[in-house]
Amino acid sequence: MKRRTWLAGGLALGGAGLLEYLSLRGDFDNRSAVAVAGTQRYQASVRELEAGKVENGLLHLSHSTHLIVLDGKRILTDPWFFDPAFGSLDHAVAPPVAADQVGKLDAILVSHDHPDHADPQALDRLDKSATVIVGLAALESKLKQLGFANVLRIGEWEEGALGGLKLTATPALHDAPEVGFVLKGKRTSVYFGGDTTLIDAHHRIGEQFAPTVSILPVDGTRIRWEPLLVMDPALAVEATRRLKSKQVFPSHHQAGYSDPLAEHLLSTTVVGAGADFAARVGRELSGVKAEQPEPGELIPFMQSA
Repeated sequence: MKRRTWLAGGLALGGAGLLEYLSLRGDFDNRSAVAVAGTQRYQASVRELEAGKVENGLLHLSHSTHLIVLDGKRILTDPWFFDPAFGSLDHAVAPPVAADQVGKLDAILVSHDHPDHADPQALDRLDKSATVIVGLAALESKLKQLGFANVLRIGEWEEGALGGLKLTATPALHDAPEVGFVLKGKRTSVYFGGDTTLIDAHHRIGEQFAPTVSILPVDGTRIRWEPLLVMDPALAVEATRRLKSKQVFPSHHQAGYSDPLAEHLLSTTVVGAGADFAARVGRELSGVKAEQPEPGELIPFMQSA
């Protein structure tokens, strides 16, 4: 009897472990999209863009997904629209628009191949005429399989062009191969940091580009007992200082794990990271403005000096 009990218990634990593994690997990432929220705010922002009231700015969607408008180009960053990513990571704040309603895009920046940054279901529904810019060969192949004809792969410190915009891929440090991006327009320049933690290369980016605007991850994600995988608010302030930016947007801080084990192991160390970051910038960095856009809100960029 005891042997049967132990056997049943072992099978149950093994089955639970397998389900947990498959969940975290992403095998269950084909559930329906999150409910659309903030739609009215998003529609008002789109009307402003169409009327030419904002030439350069950021329309925040959710988490690390932003619509950058620069010199008339519409550039989407790290698309994630469908829950869950990794089997149990859900949006804390729903995107204000569905992926197939985003409309015309000139480019899509994909920093790395995690499902909360390169959501395959969302990518399959986005504008296929867009140029997708990546740093990894595996991502390039995957995107071409999804139907994107124009995929530009550039490595660290390599340059590319998007119409009249100059584009540079920059180093990044995460638990997966990743790059960041600097976009330089006529009146302003923008750094998008993806999921990086603080790195020495932020000094060089600041010296070489001094991006007026930086979009920085701030939630301090880590595997418990391990070093940070993503900058926390304090490190993001230091990154802002190194980058010499004058306007900063918190990113990667609007998601949480529905699975208790995943939440325990892949813990987010800072609650309210976006507000924490903005408060720290206000206290520590004179002359720097930290924005906190709501999903669907459009905020104009500052111009370069």
